[in-house]
Amino acid sequence: MHADLDIANIPEGRVPAWTYFYVDEASEEIIGMINLRFALTDFLKQEGGHIGYCIRPTARRRGYGAEMLRGALAFARMVGLTEVMVSCDKVNLASAGVIKNCGGAQETEFYSEPFGEVIQCYRIR
Repeated sequence: MHADLDIANIPEGRVPAWTYFYVDEASEEIIGMINLRFALTDFLKQEGGHIGYCIRPTARRRGYGAEMLRGALAFARMVGLTEVMVSCDKVNLASAGVIKNCGGAQETEFYSEPFGEVIQCYRIR
């Protein structure tokens, strides 16, 4: 686990965050990574959100994304975040499904210039 929680030493434009690598204990292979940001910059409020995650392509469609997101949501609640924003590319139907299955309600959809993709933003309360 890597955490950028020392607020006094976080570079400008960054926020306190917690990063967790999900590892298969038997093979020691990294399955995925999830990042929980405890605050949002203006950019993150529009295009990123509190939580970002990725699953290695060979480990997709096995429930790891939902398991990781549920764990991050539990941790977010423990540290006082009562709602979080999570976003994904519109074409990423699997990620949208994970977010919805974890309680996400879509709030916005827009074209992101920086990412060159249509982004869907969800709130989870």
